[in-house]
Parts: sequence; structure tokens; C-alpha cells
Amino acid sequence: MLKYLYTITLTNFYERMNQMDWRTIYKDKIMTADEAVRHIKSGDHVTVAEVGSQPYALTEALERNYEHLENVELHYL
Repeated sequence: MLKYLYTITLTNFYERMNQMDWRTIYKDKIMTADEAVRHIKSGDHVTVAEVGSQPYALTEALERNYEHLENVELHYL
């Protein structure tokens, strides 16, 4: 059953990919850091890079939205 659902999901994904060009798909995924943080759930592990690659907007959004999250672990590479 799970394999069947997975196949349907992939089929729908590839059908959508064929109907839309990459620019449309990319545009649909663009969001603010605060919107991205809303996708993080309690108990998730978040990995970020250090130094010059650290996504400051994302870590600042995590700080602003900390009251909605519990047991989120940040891992620095």
C-alpha cells in the first residue's frame, strides 16, 4: 500500500513538473524566513552552516518564533 501511494505521489510530482517550467516551480517555493520557520515543527533537527554561510535571517526568524517550538535542535556544521 505504501509503495503504491509513493508511486502515485511521484507520478503526480512528475506530471506537475512536465506541466510547469522550473521558473514557476521556483517562484512557488520562494518565501520569507518567518514563513520558512513555520514549516519547522517541535522536535525537528535544523542544520545550519557556520561563519560566512550562516543564514542569519533564518536564525533570527527562529529567535522571533521560539515560543511556538519545543525541543528543536540546532546543529552547526
